[in-house]
Amino acid sequence: MKKTILAMMVLSLVVISSCNKSTPNPGGSWTFKSTTYNTTTCASNGSNLTATNVTTSNTTTYGTLSVSFYSTLPTTNGTYTVNNFAHSASQVSLEITTDGGTGSNYTSTGGNGAETVSVTVSNGKVSVSGSGITMGNNITTADSSAVNFNITQTQ
Repeated sequence: MKKTILAMMVLSLVVISSCNKSTPNPGGSWTFKSTTYNTTTCASNGSNLTATNVTTSNTTTYGTLSVSFYSTLPTTNGTYTVNNFAHSASQVSLEITTDGGTGSNYTSTGGNGAETVSVTVSNGKVSVSGSGITMGNNITTADSSAVNFNITQTQ
């Protein structure tokens, strides 16, 4: 009887501990200007997928990355050309806000049509990844840098 009770207690602890495990960055991450932003939420508001890092204790790693599609989020996998504005269904644009909106805003420059992002749709959730996408500062035009990212819709 003692062995049965002990075995049930051990099994209960295993079940409870497995339920408490969480994915460290459920919405992915992005790296911009040597800073990695770990996504805490990645939500859609129609045609945009916005990854947010809300680590308010460190404002240098607090920001958003938004991928804007032409009209709605895609429902199938595909490759999209990056532009400064999504002018057609085959294009996307990106925007980064650093330091919680009090820092700088950067927009994708378009990369002369040579930059693309990959989209994967699984179980109704959209994932977008891109590498070396050129982002330009909206105010200081000489300030530009590339972003690498892999974000997944969490909501």
